[in-house]
Amino acid sequence: TLSRNLADFAIDLSGAAERLARFKTVEHTYLSIFQLLCGLSLILGSVGLGLVVLLNVLDRRAELAMTRAVGFSTTKIKFIVFIEHTVLMLAGILCGCVSAAIAVFPVIASSASEIPFLSLISIISCIAASALVWIYFATSTALKGPLLDALRNE
Repeated sequence: TLSRNLADFAIDLSGAAERLARFKTVEHTYLSIFQLLCGLSLILGSVGLGLVVLLNVLDRRAELAMTRAVGFSTTKIKFIVFIEHTVLMLAGILCGCVSAAIAVFPVIASSASEIPFLSLISIISCIAASALVWIYFATSTALKGPLLDALRNE
């Protein structure tokens, strides 16, 4: 055959379908690595979210002390702050998902590639879970101790 006759010249002949399958494998490997790195960076970003929440709640201690003086329990204040930041986090994730869907829509519409829904859902779930942990940690840490002392310092 032609492949055996040209083997001395380092020519490797293969079918187009086989060659395209090899290219797709490499492409999927790069995309998987990129997706993993993006997921890790977003999880690290949720740590940054926790720090921002911590600073936000520490800056608002006097305001939160006022709500405590009015009659809200510390548990209720923690719950309100936690829900407030959780809603903001979920809105951010929703905006990110919508903008990502808009960005990749032309590629998805033009090709027959499959969308890795399970992988995407797991990464988004990890991001949300990590952010919830950091929001809870930041809220609990910032609201430790008597809030009324913060009101006296104002």
